[in-house]
Amino acid sequence: MTHKTERGEDKPFGGISLAYREAHGLTPQKIAETMCAFYEEVAAMCARVETQLAESGIRLKCHAGCCACCQDGLTMTQAEAAVIRKLYPEIGLEVPHGAGQCAFLDDAGKCRIYEARPLKCRTFGLPLVWQGESGDTRDICELEADSVDVQALPSHALCRPELADTKLGIMEIATFGALKRVSMRSFFEHKKVSG
Repeated sequence: MTHKTERGEDKPFGGISLAYREAHGLTPQKIAETMCAFYEEVAAMCARVETQLAESGIRLKCHAGCCACCQDGLTMTQAEAAVIRKLYPEIGLEVPHGAGQCAFLDDAGKCRIYEARPLKCRTFGLPLVWQGESGDTRDICELEADSVDVQALPSHALCRPELADTKLGIMEIATFGALKRVSMRSFFEHKKVSG
C-alpha cells in the first residue's frame, strides 16, 4: 500500500499526513511503543477509580487467576495486537488455552500477556459507565454485582472507557487506515488447543 500521490507527494492516510503519523508514532513500525504509552494513561485512569472505590470501602474481587471474564471470541485492534507481538514475540509459538476461554490464558487461568493485554481487558471488572442517548448506562463484572451497587456509586468512582476507546480507534485508523478487529485466537491458528 502506497501513501504517495502520482507526483510522490505525501498523501493523507485516514485523513492524517505521513509526517504527522511518523512524528506521533502512528506507523505500523512505531505503534507498539505508542500503545504502551497509551496503556500507561489507561492504568492511571483505572488506578483513580480503584482509589475512589477503596476510599468508599469497596475492594474488588478481581485478582490474578480470576478469569471469569476471559471468554473466547474476544477481539482486539491491530494496534493492540502489535503490542502483544512486541512484548511477547514468542506467544504465537505456544499452544492456546482451550476453547471457551481466552486463548492467552495459561492452565492456571492467568493471563500470559498481562502487560500487553488489550484495552477491554484493562477496564473490565471495574464499575463502568457509558453515555448513551437515554443517559448513562452502568455495569460491573457479574462477580461484583452482589457486593457493589453500581447504580449507587458516585460518578468519580466509575470508569468511563469511552474516551480511551475513541483514542484507540483514532490511533488504529491513523496507523492502519481503517478500524479492523482481529481475533485473539488468531495468534495461534496454527497450533492445537490445550486441555
